Amino acid sequence: MKRRGSETVTVTRRVSGLHADSTAGTSFDVDGCSVLPDTVDLETQNFEQDTSAITFTVIFPTGTDVRPSDMVTVRGVVYDVEGIPVVLRSAITGNDAGLQVKVGAITG
Repeated sequence: MKRRGSETVTVTRRVSGLHADSTAGTSFDVDGCSVLPDTVDLETQNFEQDTSAITFTVIFPTGTDVRPSDMVTVRGVVYDVEGIPVVLRSAITGNDAGLQVKVGAITG
């Protein structure tokens, strides 16, 4: 497995419920991730309550098991996995290039 990025990201499995009503289960660290910050979603930003939706794209090494119900910790902040992780494949070689995972949180 080639190491692509320089970030270590922690993946935490949920053992019951989804999101706010869930309980954290087992965790594991994944080295070699790339973290690509997205922009703050100004449409969901609430200036009266000082809240924002923040999202990231994390590229995990090929073969990493990340599920839609997981939580990930990026740089000390816990985010929810949003949607279904997608395996990236090279259009030229057909080889897997990693696992793309969108993560996000509401802050404030």
